[in-house]
Amino acid sequence: MTEEEPADLLRASVVEITHTGGPAVGSEVMIEADEVAAFLGSGEAGGAAVRGGAIRVVGYILNAALGALAAAFMFRYLGRERVGVYVAAMAIAAIVAGLSDLGLSSLGLRELAVRDAASRAKLMRSLLGLRITVTAIGIAGAILFSLVVGYEPVIVAGVALAGASLLFQGAQGTLALSWMSRLRLGLITGTEVGGQVLNVTLTIAGVLIGAGVLYFIGIAIPVAVSLLVVTAWLLRRQVPLLPRVDRVEWTALVRSVLPFSVVSAIGVIYFRASVVVVTLTTSTDQISYFGISFRILEALIVIPGLMITGVFPIFARAAVENQQRFAYALSRVFTVALIAGVWFGLALAIGAPVAIAAFGGHEFNGAVPVLQIQAIGLAGTFVNMVWGTALLTLRSNRPLIVMSIGGLVLGTLLVFVLASSDGAAGAAAGTAITEWLAAFVGALVLRRCAPDLFPSMRVVPRVALAAGIAALPMLISGVPAYVTAIISSVIYVAILLLMRAIPAEVFEELRSLRDRVWPRSRTA
Repeated sequence: MTEEEPADLLRASVVEITHTGGPAVGSEVMIEADEVAAFLGSGEAGGAAVRGGAIRVVGYILNAALGALAAAFMFRYLGRERVGVYVAAMAIAAIVAGLSDLGLSSLGLRELAVRDAASRAKLMRSLLGLRITVTAIGIAGAILFSLVVGYEPVIVAGVALAGASLLFQGAQGTLALSWMSRLRLGLITGTEVGGQVLNVTLTIAGVLIGAGVLYFIGIAIPVAVSLLVVTAWLLRRQVPLLPRVDRVEWTALVRSVLPFSVVSAIGVIYFRASVVVVTLTTSTDQISYFGISFRILEALIVIPGLMITGVFPIFARAAVENQQRFAYALSRVFTVALIAGVWFGLALAIGAPVAIAAFGGHEFNGAVPVLQIQAIGLAGTFVNMVWGTALLTLRSNRPLIVMSIGGLVLGTLLVFVLASSDGAAGAAAGTAITEWLAAFVGALVLRRCAPDLFPSMRVVPRVALAAGIAALPMLISGVPAYVTAIISSVIYVAILLLMRAIPAEVFEELRSLRDRVWPRSRTA
């Protein structure tokens, strides 16, 4: 394998890299007169994808900042006891949200990109009907679970309110797939930012009027309804807005996406199950400490997904046409994910006091060590995402499902045992251990399934050495945490540069970005 990047790998049309071969659900006949098909097959699609991707990243950062603002107001107002109620209800609802997707968004996006206009309309109605039905079943199950485990009435009511919002969120997200298939990513980002602005406004209003915890959980309903109304109005002439019950189509959709659904469902359950376990095994204070740490980590855990999702089409096409290209891309993505994950974990561990103070104030100081422990596992999450995506690309479904189930069982047991003995800190240790074990096992599984594709591990000791040296400023007392985090980050990057551990492609992309922002013609 050469070290030169196969440039033609990035020149495929969006249709080519979205559909990876094999039988798909329903018809895949492309009609030349179809406006969507014509656009996706044109040379403009690549530029639209790049611009849209940049907008999505900027939008996520803005949404995260607005979410942090809302959380800061809310956590400070609610206090430790009521924060535990909020976190428990929202965690259960988040599990339902993840399970109700079943991977249908990914499959639906692919099919909307490759089907003809008539088939797309039929698919959209079926997706709407299936998503609403599955979500309703999930909400009923969540309420039943809350009653069976003996949650207090306020948590049960919170689960019901949060669940109700999921019906509108699911419908809006399904309709928005039409924008994604057309690469209208700016519209999606705009609606998301608008929804977050409304969320912040309603949150601050609740604090000012002295609202109860159920008010803050119920905010999600008017936000979701508003986004659904706006999305439906903008798409009213492009897609059907009424759901459809089509058992044949539903069966085909579920069968096609089942392996991915199982893995996605396990990932959703594992990530939030730790919160549920903590609510059942620890005190109110410990629940609040773990809850605020979890919310901070939840905002960062999206980043590796954004990174890996962006390269998934490249993985898929390369796996079909050229294993050498796939191996090269996998090697580079692993290196970047490891470097980025370790840096995020290091910066978060050092800056934990600042993050907790910003979100909850001094009342939540007990959450600082909890967040620091969870930060250690964050780097493992970045790496684990790489192995999981590679195995999905290779259609190694059985080992991936076994690995995911094993991680869920082990993680839940660790959190239960450690939380019972050491509260929120023990639960955090359980999640961190599980993430790194999953990353290690994922590497072993990938090496066994595709030894020719497995990347070199030579970068691992260099990253470990850089992180160890960069952590030394933590031993200096009296220095503000944010200053220490900056110093450590500079040291970390400097050592990696000296050891030439950062891939050359990173610098090429930075130079390309610089040239687009500041063309040479302007500076000449």
